Amino acid sequence: MLELDSVLVLVDLPLRLQVEAWLDISPTVRFRVLGLEAPVPLNLTVFHLDDLPSCWFLSVRGEEGFAELAQLIDRHEDRLLHGLDVPDAVVSSITGAVRWILATWRRVDELGPDVA
Repeated sequence: MLELDSVLVLVDLPLRLQVEAWLDISPTVRFRVLGLEAPVPLNLTVFHLDDLPSCWFLSVRGEEGFAELAQLIDRHEDRLLHGLDVPDAVVSSITGAVRWILATWRRVDELGPDVA
């Protein structure tokens, strides 16, 4: 069996659907918002489920993502909890992975639709 210290999962679903799916399987979902250095304003929200301690779910959103997150907090205020403590080693892994993803997206965009 493969054992991993941590797994990073990029969330590509609408955030509302993903959070509701997590809340179907876990009593609480914790999160933390990290800023990203990018050509456009982006935020990275890191989500964590107590039932999946080695999984860190990543969601990259623009500024409008805060409004979406605020609506989800209002809807699930006792179960969607901010203030997630992310260990420094995990933050480092997340930062490296997200930088690579953003650089790849930027390069594909530069190459145009014929390449993708």
